[in-house]
Amino acid sequence: MNKFGYTRFDINPILSSRRPKVLVNLFLLAMLLAIFVGCTHWENRKSRFRQIEPSPLQALKEQRIKTPENKQKVWPMKQKASTSAAEDNAAAEDEEKKSYEKKSWFSASGPKSRFAAPDKLNQFATVAVVETVDEHERLGDQYIRQGKIGLALWQYDRALRQNPHQANIHYKVGILCLKKGLTDEALKAFEEILKNDPQNALAYEGKGRVLMSMGELEEAKENFRQAIDFDPQFWRAHAWLGLIYDQQRDFESATSEYSKAIAINPNSSTLLNNLGMSYYLAQDYEKSLEILIKASKIEPVNPTTYNNLGLVFGQLERYQEALEAFKQGERDEAAAYNNLGCLYLAKGKCREAIQAFEKAIELRPCFYPKASENLKKARSALAAEQTRNRD
Repeated sequence: MNKFGYTRFDINPILSSRRPKVLVNLFLLAMLLAIFVGCTHWENRKSRFRQIEPSPLQALKEQRIKTPENKQKVWPMKQKASTSAAEDNAAAEDEEKKSYEKKSWFSASGPKSRFAAPDKLNQFATVAVVETVDEHERLGDQYIRQGKIGLALWQYDRALRQNPHQANIHYKVGILCLKKGLTDEALKAFEEILKNDPQNALAYEGKGRVLMSMGELEEAKENFRQAIDFDPQFWRAHAWLGLIYDQQRDFESATSEYSKAIAINPNSSTLLNNLGMSYYLAQDYEKSLEILIKASKIEPVNPTTYNNLGLVFGQLERYQEALEAFKQGERDEAAAYNNLGCLYLAKGKCREAIQAFEKAIELRPCFYPKASENLKKARSALAAEQTRNRD
């Protein structure tokens, strides 16, 4: 009997007497059973893992490694959730183009290999973008029309990386580099054409233009002559020779070259304008007037031709006609009177010059400071003239 007043009976006296040992054995048996079940489950799990097919992303990665034609594809580890693949592709390319605009395209050793490969530009794309040489050239031409020379060069460079033997693209690169003042790179572009085609007249003309801009006039003339030798109908080469002879004040040779160019391209107002000004520089004003009037009839809205006509009329002291020509050229009456005043001042007609400058200021009092400066010069010249007369 225990302290609660009743006798305690064990259900299994044998188990009760051996309870510690039996409990240990049961625990060990349970552990063995758990280990056995766990091993069986692990084998089943391993079997399931071996049967899982690789994910599409992993399959594409493996295909990229095994298949040569997929070397330029990029399979990202993570897809952006906020934007589509096309938007990410465009954003990456725009960023590359912006950085290109800010940096020089060329280094001292030649073109920089800094243009992004397709896998860099399309790092979020799941489909490789295929761009042909023609597409790059078309985009480059489009950028030129928009005045984006840097982006045009970028597109042409990508085209040349695919096919470096495109003479027409090398020529465009050379001309654009010349416009940007990159004379060394422009020369390389034209010389690259001549390596593959030593008789390319366009390349000789381009090379001559670069040398002309560098002040190497004799070498430039030689290249223009080479262009004419390979293409006798190449009128632009004659025109460039004419400009060089004008700079060298060899007006007879200049007019000869312009005349040859006009014989090939008779309806060019630019060629006629240059011929007329060559006669003007040679002080053959009557002949200059005849040629410039002909040029103005071909292109009635060319301001350069009308301003040059004004200069010739001024030398012939036909000042009213000069004023009318300046009005046609400047499309601004105040500017025309300013030009007329300059003609009078050059001729020593200080009083007439003062009147012309005052008229220009009257027409545009707040927006024509040049006339004010010229008016001061005219008054100073008149004062000096009066001083000399008194002495």
